[in-house]
Amino acid sequence: GIHIREYTGADTIAGGYTTIIGGTGESTRITIRGDASSVDPSYEDGIVWGAYLENVGDSWSATGGRPGVYEYTMNYYHYVDWFFQVDDFTVDSFVVLEKKASVDEVEATPGSFFVPDTDTAGDKIYVHMTDSGDPTGRILFNRYGYQFETLSNSYITFKNLTFYAPRPFWMGADVPTHIRIEGNKFFYGDKNWMLVVADGMDYIEILDNEIAWAANGIINLSGTNNAPSYYNYSRNYFHDIGVRPSSQNSDAHSIGIQGGHDGVIEGNIIERCGTGPLLYAWSEQELKDTIVARNYVRDLHTLGGATSYGISTMISNDSHSIKTGNKFYYNIVDGAEICYRFRFRDEQQVYNNIGYNCGTGLQAGGQVGLVQFENGISDIQRADLLVGATSGSVLRVASVRSTGTSPNMTGSFTINNNIWQLNFISGGTTELTVGDSFTGATSGVVNTARYIKLNPGSPEWGTGNAEGVIGFNAAGGGFVADENFYLYGTEEDIFTVVNIPTRPPFIEGEWLMKDGLTNIATHELSTIIGPSVTVKNNIFIYSQGAHVSFNSTAKISRAYFDNNLYYPDGNDKFFLGPRGSDFAGWQAQTPFFIGSVGDPNDFRFDNNSTVANPLFENLSSSYSEVRDFRLTRNSPGIDAGEDVSSDMGLTLDQVKDFDRNNIVHLTDIGALEYPYSSVPPTAVAVTDQDEVDEGDVLTLDGSGSSDLYDGIAEWRWTP
Repeated sequence: GIHIREYTGADTIAGGYTTIIGGTGESTRITIRGDASSVDPSYEDGIVWGAYLENVGDSWSATGGRPGVYEYTMNYYHYVDWFFQVDDFTVDSFVVLEKKASVDEVEATPGSFFVPDTDTAGDKIYVHMTDSGDPTGRILFNRYGYQFETLSNSYITFKNLTFYAPRPFWMGADVPTHIRIEGNKFFYGDKNWMLVVADGMDYIEILDNEIAWAANGIINLSGTNNAPSYYNYSRNYFHDIGVRPSSQNSDAHSIGIQGGHDGVIEGNIIERCGTGPLLYAWSEQELKDTIVARNYVRDLHTLGGATSYGISTMISNDSHSIKTGNKFYYNIVDGAEICYRFRFRDEQQVYNNIGYNCGTGLQAGGQVGLVQFENGISDIQRADLLVGATSGSVLRVASVRSTGTSPNMTGSFTINNNIWQLNFISGGTTELTVGDSFTGATSGVVNTARYIKLNPGSPEWGTGNAEGVIGFNAAGGGFVADENFYLYGTEEDIFTVVNIPTRPPFIEGEWLMKDGLTNIATHELSTIIGPSVTVKNNIFIYSQGAHVSFNSTAKISRAYFDNNLYYPDGNDKFFLGPRGSDFAGWQAQTPFFIGSVGDPNDFRFDNNSTVANPLFENLSSSYSEVRDFRLTRNSPGIDAGEDVSSDMGLTLDQVKDFDRNNIVHLTDIGALEYPYSSVPPTAVAVTDQDEVDEGDVLTLDGSGSSDLYDGIAEWRWTP
């Protein structure tokens, strides 16, 4: 039945939880089910409220001079969005009160409330009920209702329940694994997200749920390489994420992934969200072997600064961690700012998808400086400062990929930026240390020391005449040549700059020194690395801007496009770097940015692709259902694709729906294979009369005939 907690002050406000014991494996899994009516029709299905009825002795009172408005002094902190009017606790019926910005608006709007955005106990809530009556015993406050608590137990299933304003299953240091959340409804989420999965929480399954009305849907929240892995988020229905004014935000993800590996995101329907599935990797965070398949994403929004990306990968700009094995296939995106957006520098396989009516069909971009090295003597770590032995230039390491051991380690690393540096003399009696902020006495410019090195033979600090080099992150403004510098916030003279800050260039092949002791021989400096995408068998139709925008000029990147359909053609529908063109110009492109590191075989511009209308069925006449994107009998996408089933981990049988006449049909272009069938058509011949006289004209009518799969190719009549 319906479970609503009434809080009277007799216990702790957060005490409405039930701890669930865990199982030891699949055979001992603990299941909490809400479909009681399937056991006995006289039972009511389970509804669990995370909101609660507060009754601690204080009563609602009418707000003077404001007809229909009542007020209440809140005893606890609440998320100031979800408050509910419930008139009968025995039935699943309630009103979500509309949030207003003032008491004046509440007075004018039955079914609304106002709470100051301070989110503190002692605030007053003002409510105008739908019937303008007394709210006492009829208002549910969010946050402190009933809660199932897993702790760090595992092998637990929550199945076929309804959760309103749900509280989390796990909190703080809890690290459960093998949790299955199946067939539930989650409505009216808290401030940040509906379901958050954290470090170490592997084998989480979120299947066949409806998730709606929250700031974010499912978030794998991590900044480490212990991110949630082996997860399965499939066949869920996400809608209305990040749309309510108080929940609008720049993410508004239906599914947001940070790091991890071996995840599956498949068969979800996503609409009216800020983004579809998004994979994000921080600077040194791995994200690999993730499948994003058969999702239908439509009508994304940009409320609150949301990006409206259909399916996307994103990274910290300096990321160089492993992001291999990520595959995207059989997805449909309809109505987004960018249908598909890819930024990983390891190959992303993008096969048999559809992008319809988006601002841009597919965009791949982003680039960062890369240094390749060999014969390393010691490990390189993120944030290390390396100094050119010959040039004296300094750089900061951002993210590293290396193999081997000392003294012949090889690999590469990305850099945030070269460090600015200044030469100084007259080092004062107070020592400047790394992390100290210093300011120019004349210019007033402030910066922070990141690297300090005294010249050989220089006196130490304290004698008043130390000299050397100071590195810092940015120029920070116009320093003045030969000005004195002070410790920030004091008036103590610590050194005098010689000339102005510089960023001396590195020398190809020079040794880089770490801490002035260990050496790393560089192979190539300042190579630019960009995205890598292989795009085959996709359809991009009615893109409002470009169908394709590969906007990186990096030396190391991959743009392999082939066997795709585009419609319609036009100028600036295809971009390679800054160059826009029509389809013929796209096919004639040459990757002008190829350098000594690049491989021409990594670039293919749709040799076997065409501009053609894919002839979708559009059975709904509004492109609002998956079935609308099936190919019709005469579609140019039929049998026109490349067999990429092995790349997707499938067999050809899994790709095909039917064989006909012992012919194995080729792979189609698009997300839905054309359904060849051995089922014959149904022939219906209709006439106005059973008998006619010789010489009379008779119209033969076969309009009642049909062929569910193939369509009718021709008519033949036998009298």
